[in-house]
Amino acid sequence: MATLESSAKGLLIRRALSKAKAAQAQGFYLEVIALTDSIITECIFRIQVYSLGSSKRIRGLKAGVQQVIQAGTSLIDDALAPETKDWGSMRNSAIHGFTKLDEYDGLDWESRSILLGEQSRIGLKLAQRWLKEAARHKN
Repeated sequence: MATLESSAKGLLIRRALSKAKAAQAQGFYLEVIALTDSIITECIFRIQVYSLGSSKRIRGLKAGVQQVIQAGTSLIDDALAPETKDWGSMRNSAIHGFTKLDEYDGLDWESRSILLGEQSRIGLKLAQRWLKEAARHKN
């Protein structure tokens, strides 16, 4: 039987995923990236709890992926960790470099928005894959 806490956590995750999908459809790419980052980080935390019995909080996406790798946790989706690390770097550029002249090789606003949209789509797909991965580790 699910605990009240796990039920509440599941509801938050479902709502965040739903909000991310709606934001993607409306072109709110920064919101998608923020929500998917949060979902992925929570999934990594859950995998650590399920597979390692560790309740150590994760300080950022890259650190979480690195903790999973260092712990030797076997991911069923073996491309998930490296793809997430790559996306994490692109996500940082998307969020923190959007208004910097030296980011995006001088691209205009519209071109930057297109790249941001692509990073949000990748993040959303990664979040869905991490959700499946976390569910596999629960059993």
